[in-house]
Amino acid sequence: MTFKPSTTQAILESAEQTIVGRSSKPAELKFLDGGSSVASVRIAVNNGRDQDAHWFDIEAWGDLAEQLANQVSEKGMLLKASGRIKESSWRKTDGSDVTSLKMTAQHFEVLGKKELPF
Repeated sequence: MTFKPSTTQAILESAEQTIVGRSSKPAELKFLDGGSSVASVRIAVNNGRDQDAHWFDIEAWGDLAEQLANQVSEKGMLLKASGRIKESSWRKTDGSDVTSLKMTAQHFEVLGKKELPF
């Protein structure tokens, strides 16, 4: 079965998804003017050695944001996140098309730290 792009986006946004990937850097925590907190981290999800990684921007709000910022403290941490994914597309000034995947996390779990090669 083949879906139109708009149908695929509607499916992604309506159902909770779970992804597992490695952080590209420590999570960043920000406090908004109203006192709310938001944390963000970018993770790479690999589909095998011979394929490119898919990048997801993960954000969490409130208490979950503070937990994410405290627990994802370094590059390479293995993270499992569940939430709703939103896809955004735009055209850059050079004419190339860009697509971004952003998850608003409802749950996350740190599965491990990056193992050192020695």
